[in-house]
Amino acid sequence: MLVALLPLRLRNRCLRADGSRAKKVPRADAFVIMVVTIMTLLTDLAKAVICGVAISVLMYVYESAEFISVAPREWCSTDEPKIYDVHGVLFFGSTSKFLECFSVEKDPEKVRLVFESSYVSDY
Repeated sequence: MLVALLPLRLRNRCLRADGSRAKKVPRADAFVIMVVTIMTLLTDLAKAVICGVAISVLMYVYESAEFISVAPREWCSTDEPKIYDVHGVLFFGSTSKFLECFSVEKDPEKVRLVFESSYVSDY
């Protein structure tokens, strides 16, 4: 009901054409909000915020680990190394999915990784 008091541009931004909310809170964020609220009631705010940040970091690492992919290029000659194009961010959370993209038995001894559209975020 309070949306009716907003200017038209802001109202259209907040509501869809069918009248429902345009954006919903992701479940992970809702979980963090609930945990921080409950911990604030049971303990102090500082401990609740630290716990919320820790949960958010773990959820970010879990979600970001799925964004890496490897695509092999055409490989004809056994003399040349096999070339893989890597897409996404390679960091400590995505190493297991990154290693699953290769087959040691089927690949030749020399393999070349091309990071044109990706980067390594661990130093």
